[in-house]
Parts: sequence; structure tokens; C-alpha cells
Amino acid sequence: RRPVFTAAERMLGRLPDWAHRGSVIMFDDKIKSSHDGDLIPVRVYLPKMTVTNDQGPIMVYFHGGGWVFCGQGTHDHIGRYFASKGIVTVVVDYRLAPEHKYPVPLLDCLDGLKWSSRSAGAFGCDPARLLVAGENAGGELA
Repeated sequence: RRPVFTAAERMLGRLPDWAHRGSVIMFDDKIKSSHDGDLIPVRVYLPKMTVTNDQGPIMVYFHGGGWVFCGQGTHDHIGRYFASKGIVTVVVDYRLAPEHKYPVPLLDCLDGLKWSSRSAGAFGCDPARLLVAGENAGGELA
């Protein structure tokens, strides 16, 4: 598991302070769908943190795109931004229409939310401090 940047970030060569490779650790994983067994990609952004006894928040983020566009790669900057502010961020890459009709995207997000809650301790987070966010279709899912 390695930190990655989007193609746009690499092309620009100029990154904001919060996006530097050393400030955020990112890795991809897949979780099993509870309703059909397919794998749902999730991307986790971890802030570089000092050792502390306090457990921080964890945010589950659902990307926008009108139910048919976008994904983890198009919303990489969101995960990096919140991780740079000390919030572990999980971006759920729910399946898109028209191939996957409602309620599949909602069920994917619910699976991502449950996985994030169960995994919060492993990321040094308090599951009671779980946030849910999104924009556009992701905001509706949240």
C-alpha cells in the first residue's frame, strides 16, 4: 500500500502544502458487498499523526457525479484535504448507474459505513466520532 497522487497533481507539479506525499498516507482496499458479494473499492486517507492517547474522528465520504460519473480518483483531493486536517477519511467508490440501479449504490455506501465503523479502532479512531459526508449524489447517499 503506497501513497498516490492523481494524474492532474503529477502534471501540475505544484501541490498545496496539505497534498504533499509526506503529509497524508493513502491506501486502497476492497470490501465485500453484503447484498451480492461483489467487491466495493474503498480508499483510506490517514493523516500523519503524532502518538497520542486520543482517538480522532473518522469520516466516510461519498463522491458526487450525478449517480453515473466520478469515483475515488476524481475526489482524491477531498480525502487528502480532510486527512491533512487530522481526520481519517474513507472514500467509498459505490457502483454507478445505469449498470447498477438503485438501491445498489445506497447498499454499497451502507457497507462502506459499517466497514469504516468496524475498522475505526485499527486506524486510531473513535467509532463514536464517525462522520458521514458527500456532495451531489454522494450528499444524497450520506
